[in-house]
This record gives sequence, structure tokens and C-alpha cells, in this order.
Amino acid sequence: MYFQGSQATLTANGLRYNRSTDAGGGMYIVGQANVTFTAGSLSYNQAPAAPAPGSMAFSRLLRGNQIVRNQATNGEGGGLWLARTNAEISYNQFVRNRAANGGCTQFRR
Repeated sequence: MYFQGSQATLTANGLRYNRSTDAGGGMYIVGQANVTFTAGSLSYNQAPAAPAPGSMAFSRLLRGNQIVRNQATNGEGGGLWLARTNAEISYNQFVRNRAANGGCTQFRR
């Protein structure tokens, strides 16, 4: 899923077995987007470089999700990559995510 400059609420969704040739294999949020992702799963997604499979920029809320077995082959933040955001991240499970740097998460200013 690709969000740019938009507002969205995703509740109880599963983003699984997706692949990108560039960035954001499962979800890619950029450009002042305001996305809420709750009670869902982001698993078995792949992207070769940062931002990673569950990458987010400008996201507001990530709560009660399972982020499992995502991979950024040559990038950062296998499970989650956050940049330039004030995000609330609570009650999530990050399990067996892989990346060249920051296997579980990668946070940038």
C-alpha cells in the first residue's frame, strides 16, 4: 500500500507476502500522509532497500499490530522504518524481522 499526502485509517487488516522492487514492500507512507494502523498484521513482506517493508514517514499511530518476518535485503528497518515523524507506537509485536541495518526497527530524525 502506498500513501502520499493522504489520510487513512486501517483497522484489522493483513498486509502479507508483498514484494517491492524498490521500497516499502508491505506499506509505504510518505509526503505528509497521516495514517493510523491498528489491530493488523504486516508480515512476510520484502523490499531490497530502505525504506523497508513496513516503512512509514509522517505516520501518527501504530497500535496493536503484529509485524513479523519482514525483510529489507540491502536496507534498513526490516520491520519498521520511521523518519521525520511523531508517531505513537504501542502494544505491537515485532518478531523475526531482518535488514542489513536495524533488523527490527530503524528510526531517523
